Amino acid sequence: MEIRNQEIKDELDELIVDGGQGINTSLLAELLKGNLTLSKDGNINYEGLFYKLSERKRMLLYLLARKVIVDKKLKEIREKADYKEIAEGAFISLKNIARIHLRDLRSVVSKDNEGYFILNYNLIKCKEILIKNGSRN
Repeated sequence: MEIRNQEIKDELDELIVDGGQGINTSLLAELLKGNLTLSKDGNINYEGLFYKLSERKRMLLYLLARKVIVDKKLKEIREKADYKEIAEGAFISLKNIARIHLRDLRSVVSKDNEGYFILNYNLIKCKEILIKNGSRN
């Protein structure tokens, strides 16, 4: 991200940038550590108690992993995931995905006609959900 106006005249000029907000890689890594790793060819390897997590947390972690795969160019995939990809990737029943999104993740997970995804500025909200009540369940 670059400051559009190189000449800073006041505090508001510092807020004007080119492009969208970049990925906070340290926060993204913090969210994924202990839950999964990624192979160099872009496969997701779940760790620890991933399978015991709630469906909403599994969906979040899967979408966050896709964000890393795309950012690091590990595999040619879109960041946006459709119902079937989420169901298979996060081990969630296909019929539950829309319900989880509408009930639990609407403020964090965006959806358009291409699929579900997490905007970079929502990573902090992901942290709140994943570490709610001091646990990762």
